[in-house]
Amino acid sequence: MFVVTLRLDEVVSVEAAVARAVCAGGTTTSTRQRGLGGFVEAWAEYRRRLELDAADESSSANDHGSAGAVAKEINNQFIGEVR
Repeated sequence: MFVVTLRLDEVVSVEAAVARAVCAGGTTTSTRQRGLGGFVEAWAEYRRRLELDAADESSSANDHGSAGAVAKEINNQFIGEVR
């Protein structure tokens, strides 16, 4: 796995492209052999996560002192230390 950072609009574009390919049956022979069920769902989940993160950031900007904002900041600091 590689770590990539995509903007919400990029994720929406990829999700739509993957969904169109699935509807059209556009797969390679190796994809058919391996089976990549859930690929559209994975992109949809990633999009929803980004949407939730954006909503959380928006509400955090309006309420810097909330327990949720403090917990999120601590979590972000921990993740930064782990990386």
